[in-house]
Amino acid sequence: HRTVEIQVSDGDTYNFVLDNAHVSGLQKGPAQNPEIRVIASSETFDLLWKRELRPMKALALRKLQVKASLEDMLRLRKFFA
Repeated sequence: HRTVEIQVSDGDTYNFVLDNAHVSGLQKGPAQNPEIRVIASSETFDLLWKRELRPMKALALRKLQVKASLEDMLRLRKFFA
């Protein structure tokens, strides 16, 4: 059970709860004390959504930032495969 915050650097901020690999409660606005914070531009999120850019490549190119504990990063790697 983790609170995730999505920060679009040139847009809005969203948050949701990730529980057993399911997203629930997507809301506009910042989260209070998120365990995971994902930051990228709207262009990068659009490319990720369209599957024209893979998450690991976006991380390597520094177009995507993920701020989380090491434990959470290890849990998230299956989403970034």
